[in-house]
Amino acid sequence: MVGDFLPQSVVEDALVFAEEDQGVMVASIGCQTVREWQAAMIRGRLEQVAGACAGRVALSLAGVTGVGSAFVRDLIRLTDHCSTLGGRLVLYSLSSEVQALFKTAGFDQKLHMAQTREEAISAVTSGARRRGFFGRLMGRHAA
Repeated sequence: MVGDFLPQSVVEDALVFAEEDQGVMVASIGCQTVREWQAAMIRGRLEQVAGACAGRVALSLAGVTGVGSAFVRDLIRLTDHCSTLGGRLVLYSLSSEVQALFKTAGFDQKLHMAQTREEAISAVTSGARRRGFFGRLMGRHAA
């Protein structure tokens, strides 16, 4: 599945590193502060990663201490994209600054978060669900 799209199931570039683990693409971001121009490149790369694994993505934000509004918007869009693909995006290893920002702004209501890589993989695999015909037709999950 993933190996057909990504050589050796690993993606690496200057901003995003990803590898497959238990059918989930586990990705991390290689910069401390995500500004608008970086957010666009990261979003594009993570959309490719999500497409390669039916939207099943665990994203580490370890080391990321600052995020701009464009990155937060892109995370919400990526959450929706993963859901549309039948998977789930789970963020993990958030710094206390980023976690506080997400909670204060209410983004924790839309974004799925976990403490560790293992918890994130578990949340992705337990939370991902296949969409039915009407869910795909309407652009939402079938009940």
